Amino acid sequence: LTFPELVTAMNVNEMRQLVINGPKVHPGANAVEDERGHTILLDKMSEHRRLAIAKTLLAVSAADQSLRKGPNVQAKYVYRHLR
Repeated sequence: LTFPELVTAMNVNEMRQLVINGPKVHPGANAVEDERGHTILLDKMSEHRRLAIAKTLLAVSAADQSLRKGPNVQAKYVYRHLR
């Protein structure tokens, strides 16, 4: 079972470790949802690829810069294992 947790500056290090652990290690994560609502599944990715995704949890792509302006700021979510 997983639930979505918002990535913030306060929990980004924990969320990064969960993404690196992936779905087969507890605690870990099954997926990451980006600013546009696209879900990135982690189950078939290598640890190297998961590390690259983890490094971008607080970053915003150039295409998504406009989403970060105004009151409706979008954020990334990590679908983590239950504690």
